[in-house]
Amino acid sequence: KTRYDKIEKLFEEKVSKSEFYSVEERNNPFALIERAKDADLKIQDWFNFAIGVIRKDKRKRKNIYFASYMYELKVAWATIFSERDIELNINDIPDDIVLRMFEIDLDSIFYNLFSNSVEAFVLMKEQRSRKIDVKAYSTDRYNIIEYYDSGVGLSPDIYNPDDIFKPFFTTHRNSSTGEEIGTGLGMWIVKSVIDDNDAKVNLLKPTYGFGLRFSFPIKYLK
Repeated sequence: KTRYDKIEKLFEEKVSKSEFYSVEERNNPFALIERAKDADLKIQDWFNFAIGVIRKDKRKRKNIYFASYMYELKVAWATIFSERDIELNINDIPDDIVLRMFEIDLDSIFYNLFSNSVEAFVLMKEQRSRKIDVKAYSTDRYNIIEYYDSGVGLSPDIYNPDDIFKPFFTTHRNSSTGEEIGTGLGMWIVKSVIDDNDAKVNLLKPTYGFGLRFSFPIKYLK
């Protein structure tokens, strides 16, 4: 984090920043130092993000307080969402909702959903806010989690919406070649995790964008 500050200090012993105010960025050493510093910070964010995914304690089944989990997830994705002007709203999550499962399973669900939403926003031609909303509430038997984004929604080419949960199913194509892109496994992974946790997933039909409802049976540590 500090190496570029040291480089800049060494430069300033020989030349002044003011000498480069009118110089285009590609020939301005101080501007290049700032760009390099920003790039290093992004790499560090991604590195911490990737390492966090595979922490050993995430592979142990435990009680997960969902509000706290989502807050930590929001922090982990903050840089990615900020760069793309995406707002993640987790305000409607009660503090007392507890999920009994592997944390890495929750990661598998939300990392895939977030990735899909980011792509949906890239494809969106309409001028509207890029928002992801995660809500939660409880019934007598289930903890309910709802996920919405304001992106393009499901492709109208999908005849049966539940097909998105099939392995290798994708409607994403290269705009130049028409070839399928992506693995087609993201939503299948989500469905597999849901099934492994004896839960249910249902597609919702928001006015625009995409929506899912997860129903997790209430389980607690004894």
